Formats: sequence, C-alpha cells, structure tokens
Amino acid sequence: TTFTLNDKKEWISAEQLQNNYGYGYAWMLGKHWNIEAELCIGGAYTDYTKYNCPKCGDKLGAGDHIYWGPTKAAINLVYLF
Repeated sequence: TTFTLNDKKEWISAEQLQNNYGYGYAWMLGKHWNIEAELCIGGAYTDYTKYNCPKCGDKLGAGDHIYWGPTKAAINLVYLF
C-alpha cells in the first residue's frame, strides 16, 4: 500500500506491507442467539519519506518502522433468522 499523509508541517509518503492472523469462536446461546469472540494479531512494515511540501520535493528525512501486536479484538452478539 502506498499513501501520503499531511500533518500541516510536513508531508509523508510511505509504503506499507502487513500481515494479520486471527482466531474466532462462536457459542450458541439459544435457538436464535449466538455470541462470538475474535482476536487478531499481526505486523506491519512501513518505509517512509518526509517532505517539506508535496510539489517542491525538499526531503526532510526517511526511515522505517516495524509494528507487531494486536490488530483486532471483538465480541459480537448475533441474531440468527
């Protein structure tokens, strides 16, 4: 994924690669009701470049960042028709 961010002081152009793994389980509460739980973990590698403005191209810096951790946690109450 390639994206550009603007925080009003600098522009950030970045590429990101990510991977996620999840596990979920559902319990029957009754004829029409279930409850589900889900947990996902994953990681992301981001390679970025900071610019003074998007058109002039004055490079302020560059770097990369690796994130590992939770990406989603959910508990759902489901009604079945």
